Amino acid sequence: MPTCASAQASEPKAIFDLEEPIRLAEGAAAALLIVSETLSGEDQKSVGYLSNAIADHVRDIRTQW
Repeated sequence: MPTCASAQASEPKAIFDLEEPIRLAEGAAAALLIVSETLSGEDQKSVGYLSNAIADHVRDIRTQW
């Protein structure tokens, strides 16, 4: 009977594990959104735009993944 360790070792591993980078990108987008609220004018618009762009890309990756 295989042990847990041998069963895990025999499982195929994904070439790219995207879960961690996706979580980091979501966190970065949220942090940028918070930062944008402390700014004003064009700076606020630029940082808000960047936050939205990251969130949009993460959404696209999740739907394609």
